[in-house]
Amino acid sequence: MDALEMLEAKITKALDMIEKLKEENGVLKKENRTLKTQLDEARSRLTVLEQSEQEKTEKIKGRLSHILEKLDALEQVAVD
Repeated sequence: MDALEMLEAKITKALDMIEKLKEENGVLKKENRTLKTQLDEARSRLTVLEQSEQEKTEKIKGRLSHILEKLDALEQVAVD
């Protein structure tokens, strides 16, 4: 095998490697887009859940405050 044949073989091997890497890159880019979409969806769901939990927490605090006010009023009646 002379120098030109060796060079040609190396170039062919390099071109094959480049093609393979391009294909892998395309697959990885597609997977990355999919994962970004899933992450965005998960973040949106998390935001909705956090807002819902905050609303529930505020509602519970309000109800507890109302109950405590009734207990205070009951204590006042019992003391008087």
